[in-house]
Amino acid sequence: MIKNKTWKILAIVFISFFILENLFLTFAIYSVSKEESLQRHCFYDVCALYPDADYFDKVCTCYDYGYMDELVVAKTEVME
Repeated sequence: MIKNKTWKILAIVFISFFILENLFLTFAIYSVSKEESLQRHCFYDVCALYPDADYFDKVCTCYDYGYMDELVVAKTEVME
């Protein structure tokens, strides 16, 4: 009788872990995909006219060459 209950409890625990793992992976893939989409938008749409760009923590920064051929900030935009 005890053995019969044990495998049922173990099966419920493993099914619960499997569901939680799938939810976590789905959320992780969605988050990475959204960040990559914002990064592409920054590089190819917002900063298309500038030679260099940087995307970090939802802030898109475009750089242009200054008087001494150094990169200076030309444009900054917060992405949402």
